[in-house]
Amino acid sequence: MLDKYGSYENLHGGVHHYETIEVKNSDGIVMLPSGIRMKPNWKTNGNFVEINTKKIFQIFCGDGITPTNIASVTLSIGIQGLKIDDEINISNITDNIFNGTFRVTNIQDPFGTGNISAFSYQLSSVPGNASPPMSNSNLEEAAYSGGVSGNSYYFEYTDKNSTIRLASSKVLTEVHLDFQEALGKPSAGPMGL
Repeated sequence: MLDKYGSYENLHGGVHHYETIEVKNSDGIVMLPSGIRMKPNWKTNGNFVEINTKKIFQIFCGDGITPTNIASVTLSIGIQGLKIDDEINISNITDNIFNGTFRVTNIQDPFGTGNISAFSYQLSSVPGNASPPMSNSNLEEAAYSGGVSGNSYYFEYTDKNSTIRLASSKVLTEVHLDFQEALGKPSAGPMGL
């Protein structure tokens, strides 16, 4: 346990990680999805919360005809530094089973640059449709915060030609260590005890 969490302070109540809180603009469009996991050492250099959000060009599972529980995503523009086991937040897919926060199970880096243009993740079950339709307005997105080590004091976005800046306390929440999870046991209640 000490090898995994580093100190008794971390083990007994330290911050396990941070997660984003949803932010919408005045038109109700999600600017920052909720539930994106940020590493506990996000406050090291820089001054903003950085979330890489990229448009999804294509998403399907199985071979695109016969569905399986493995979803494959191709991005319009790649995500720099995305790795296997990183968490990714998928949103705005018409078939809701594809949406949520998932662990990356496979990546494609055809030129070896670290700019990942395609990746896979595992769904909770097999969907009825192997290839959900994409919207005409290209709303489907993949959001990633891995590798971010900013002194993240704010999140900034543009809303109707105005720059909106929110303090990190408005966009991030602490998630503390669950002792049962740390021991590899399922939680038995809200406190995991």
